[in-house]
Parts: sequence; C-alpha cells; structure tokens
Amino acid sequence: VIDLVVWVRQRWIDPRLTWDPNDYNNITKSWFWIGDGSGPGGETSEIWTPDLQLWNMESPLSQTLTDTQAVVTHDGTVWWSRPGH
Repeated sequence: VIDLVVWVRQRWIDPRLTWDPNDYNNITKSWFWIGDGSGPGGETSEIWTPDLQLWNMESPLSQTLTDTQAVVTHDGTVWWSRPGH
C-alpha cells in the first residue's frame, strides 16, 4: 500500500453555466461548492461534476479528497482543484 499526497485538478466546459458579464456588473467568475453530501447539514454539490474513479484504490476518492469550491468563468469553464491522499 502506498499513500501519496496529491492534487486532483479537473477542467471542463458546462454550457449551462454561461452568462454575459455585462448583465451582472462585469462579474466574470464565480465559486460553487462541491461536496459529497456527507458534510454538516448534508451539503451537496451546487453544480454537476464528472464522475472519476481510480482502479485498485484502498478507499474511494470521495473519502480521500477534500470537498472544495470550483471556479466557474462566464464562458462556462469550470476549474476544480482539490487536495487529498
């Protein structure tokens, strides 16, 4: 068994998350909470996230990676970076 400290970084485009900055005081990015639903109060993700599973893991990614916020830009690009082991 090996235990590594890692950052899992994902980027994708979700066309449902686009907006015109001129309509929103020139805001070009926003942050959304992404969680697995096991936090206090049962927080769950505010946006869709891709499923990612690695083979031969001792514990699932949902138990080893930290819940974090994702940055979404006005063109629908989502950047999600989270630490774990």
